[in-house]
Amino acid sequence: MLDNLNHLNAMGYPTIEKYSENEYKCVKCDFSELNQLNVSLKNTVELWEGKLIDLYKRYPELTYLSGKQFWIVEKALQNYKELKSQDEGYHLLKYIGIQNFSLTKLIINENLEPEERLENLGKILNEQRRSVIKSSLVSEQSISTDSQGGKIFITETSIEGRYRAILSLFHHDNSEPAVNQILFCTTETNWIDVRAFIYRCFYSSSNLYQLIEPERLEFNVQDKCCQLIIKLVEYNPSHKFKLGVVTTDIQTHLINGILRMDIAKTVRDNELLNEGDLNKYVKILVKNCHLVSSKIAGLGKTVFIQNHARKYNRNLIKFPITGDSSFDQIYARFLLLSASNAIHFDIGSIENINLLNSILFCLCLFRSYSFSQTVTYLPINTFLYFELESSPFFKLNQDIYIFRYLESTIINDFDLNNLIYEESRLLYVARYLYAIDKKIIKDKEINVVSEQSITAHMCIDLVNKYFIQNKDKNYLSWTQFKIFINVFYHLFNGFSKCGYFLVDTLREPQLRMDIIQAFLDSSNQFTSISVKSVRENQSTLKNSEQIEDLLNKSIVRWDTIQPFTVVFTHSNDPLFVYKIPRDVPKSLQLYFNVLSRKSNQWLAQGTNDIFTDYNRLSHLDLFFKLVSLSNKYWNKAICKQCFKQYPYQDSTCTECRIPLKKPKSTDTNDIKQFQKEMSEILEREYVITPDNYIKMLLVWLRISSDAPVIIMGETGKFEMNIINIPLDLYL
Repeated sequence: MLDNLNHLNAMGYPTIEKYSENEYKCVKCDFSELNQLNVSLKNTVELWEGKLIDLYKRYPELTYLSGKQFWIVEKALQNYKELKSQDEGYHLLKYIGIQNFSLTKLIINENLEPEERLENLGKILNEQRRSVIKSSLVSEQSISTDSQGGKIFITETSIEGRYRAILSLFHHDNSEPAVNQILFCTTETNWIDVRAFIYRCFYSSSNLYQLIEPERLEFNVQDKCCQLIIKLVEYNPSHKFKLGVVTTDIQTHLINGILRMDIAKTVRDNELLNEGDLNKYVKILVKNCHLVSSKIAGLGKTVFIQNHARKYNRNLIKFPITGDSSFDQIYARFLLLSASNAIHFDIGSIENINLLNSILFCLCLFRSYSFSQTVTYLPINTFLYFELESSPFFKLNQDIYIFRYLESTIINDFDLNNLIYEESRLLYVARYLYAIDKKIIKDKEINVVSEQSITAHMCIDLVNKYFIQNKDKNYLSWTQFKIFINVFYHLFNGFSKCGYFLVDTLREPQLRMDIIQAFLDSSNQFTSISVKSVRENQSTLKNSEQIEDLLNKSIVRWDTIQPFTVVFTHSNDPLFVYKIPRDVPKSLQLYFNVLSRKSNQWLAQGTNDIFTDYNRLSHLDLFFKLVSLSNKYWNKAICKQCFKQYPYQDSTCTECRIPLKKPKSTDTNDIKQFQKEMSEILEREYVITPDNYIKMLLVWLRISSDAPVIIMGETGKFEMNIINIPLDLYL
C-alpha cells in the first residue's frame, strides 16, 4: 500500500492527501477496509500512469514535470501576472521554455477530476510553448535523422570528457542547446524521470536530446529504459527523433541493449570537436561570465568583482560554495538570488566536485539547472562572477570544466595603485605616519595634521615606507595590509587618548617618538605571515606527511618572537606586552619609574608594576590585569559556572539556572573582592600563566583591532570567559 502511495506521489497525483484524512478500522483482525483501499490504490495507479503516458505523447511539455511540479506550475499559470522570480513556478516555466504568455487570461478549474486537470494543464502548456518555438535550420554536417526515422548517437568518453562530448553532439547537430534537452543521471535518478525524458525526446520537436552517464542508473531502471526505447522505435519505426548517449562505460546493460538496434551509431573521439573549435563554440554560447583568480589569497579578487559590477550598475550578491553542499541546500539559496542581476560565486574546496561541475556547466551555458525535483533559472543578462580560492593543493580552474573557457582575470600582484585612500581608518593611520615621518608627533598632537593634507600619492609613499619596508612583494596581500591598518588605528587612537602620553603630560618629547617607534617595530608580529616557504616549496610536495611538515615549519611560533607593544584598557590606560623586562624601551622604563614615585595608586596595579617580570606574578595578579581590559568584572553580574555576563540587576543565569555573582556595591574594595572571588573560581579549572597572559593580550589586541583570529585550546576558551570577547568577533 505504501508503495502505491509513494508511486502516486512521484507521478504527481494531486489529491493523494485525501487518504490521510480517513480512518480505516481493524476489528478482530479484519483488515477488509484496508484491503479495499489497497485494491482502489492499485487501480488508481494504473489509471493515472496510463493517462500520464498518453498525455506525454500528446503534450510533451508535461514530461518536464513530475510530482508536485504539475500543480506548482498550474498555480503559477493562474497567477502568472503576479509571478515573482523567487517562486518555484517561475523557474519551472522558464525551464519548460515558456518566456511569455500569449493569452491575456488563463482559466484553470481545480475542481475537475485529476485526469482532466492534468490534460487541461498539458493543453495550456502546449499552446504557450508552441507560440515561442522557433524552427531551426539543419546544416549538411548535421547528425540529424534521415527520412526513415530516428537516430541514437553513443559516445564513450572519460569523466572529464563528458562536457566536450555534450557540446560536440549539439554543435554537429547545428541546433541551439537547452538545459531541458539534457538529463544528467545519478544514483538517485528514478525510473519516472528517465521515462519522462525518453518520451520528451521521442515526441517533442526534432531537437537532439542527451542522456548523460546512464551507467549510474540502477540496473532495473536501465532495463526498463532499454525496453521502452526498443518498444517506441518498433511501434513507429519512421518516427523522427534524435537521442545522444554520453557514457564513461560502454559495457553497461543499457548501452549493450541500444547498440543492438540498427538506428544506433557510435561517435568516435576523433569526430568530436577539437580544443580550438570547442573554445570558439563555448565562447558563442557563454555570455556575461567572468572568472577571477590569484596566485595567493588576499590580492583583491572580491574588490575587483565589486568594482566591475559597480561599473555596470549591477546589484551584486555573494554566493559562497564550499564543503559538502547538497542539491536541496544549493537550490534553496538559488531561489534567493533570482532577483539579483549580478552573482558572485565564491568557490572553495568542495566535496562533490561532480555536482558542482554539472551545475556550473549548465548555468554558464543554459542559465538553468534541474535539481532533481526542483529547477532554477537565471536570466541571460545576469552577470556571473566566479572567484576561486587560492590554494596550492587544488586547482579549481582545471577541476571545473567550464572555467577553462570563460573570460578570466588573474591577479598576480599587490598593487597599491588600487588603494582607496579615502577610507577613514586608512586616512587616520596615514596622518599618524606622516606626523611620525616629519617628527611632528614628537611635540604636537595628531589633530594638527588634517585629512585634507594627505594626498593619494603621499598615502602610497607612507605605506611603502612603513608597511612594505623590506617585505617580499611577491607575498604581500590586502589581508596583511588591512591587519596593519586596523592594528595601528587601534594603537594610535589609544595613544592619542591615553593621559600618560599627551604632549602636555610628557616633559621629554623624545619619549613620544620612542613609544611610537616601538609600535612600528612590532608591526611584523601582525602582518608577517609565513606563506613564502609554503608557496616556494608547494611544487615539491608529494604526500600528506610532507605537507604537514612544511606547514608546521611555516607557523609563526611564540618561542621565536620577542614582542613589545601595548594594549589599552576600556579606560584608555596602557597595558604593556613583553616577554621579559629588558624588551621594554629604556626611556619608557625611566618615565614610569618617575611617575611611580609620584603616585602609587593606579600605577602599582594598572601598568604591570613598573614592568615587572611576569614570572613573579601569581594567577590573581595576572587576572587583575586581564579584567582591566573590559568592564565585565566591574559592574556586571557573572555566572560562576559558564562565566556569562548579565546586567547588574539580574539574579539568575538563563543557561545554567544558578544564582549570579556580582559586586556588593560599586565601591573599589567591593569590586576588588568580587574580582578576587571570580579569580579563585576560575583557578579551579584553569591557572593563568605568564606565557598565556601575554598571548591573551596579543589576541585581545588583534580582536579589538578587527583583525582575524582563530582561537583554539584552553587559552582561547578561558580568554573568552575572562575578558568577554564577543563570539562573532573571532569566529
